[in-house]
Amino acid sequence: KLAGALGLCLLALLGLSVAVRTDPPIPRLSIVGAALISFLGIYNWRLVLSRIIRHPALAARLRRRVVVIGGGMQAMRIQKALGENGDMEFVGWVQAIKPNGVAELERHRLGPLHELEDILRRNAVNIAILTESESLQREGVAFVAGACEKEHVQFKMVPHFFEILISGI
Repeated sequence: KLAGALGLCLLALLGLSVAVRTDPPIPRLSIVGAALISFLGIYNWRLVLSRIIRHPALAARLRRRVVVIGGGMQAMRIQKALGENGDMEFVGWVQAIKPNGVAELERHRLGPLHELEDILRRNAVNIAILTESESLQREGVAFVAGACEKEHVQFKMVPHFFEILISGI
């Protein structure tokens, strides 16, 4: 793929040097050399950058950290989906109003909803997902949105009719 692109560009540069007369004439060998050095430099830069990004310590810092507001099966589904995703990391969940119905999630509990700002700050969260939108009143949703805005955290909300969509009805 890269060799094909390099060959095409070299052919285009040589064709351009034949079609356009310059004064003094530019040797074709210098055009080929400059193009070859440019492509090798870009290829090597990409190789070095990919090695740097794949370093475990840096890769962990580049992952977006996600917290789920509300427990239950939706939080469990999100945790499992994020386990398969290398770009995001499940930090834990915050208890809104409903008690958690899944025992596996209990060890990932970060605290109650009224401590949300502190939880977001302490865990360096990038994304907050609200799954209990139907149990919170309008003021509760506004509190969550305000806390996320204050801490510069991306706020996403799963609508309560989402369970109908995933059940296949």
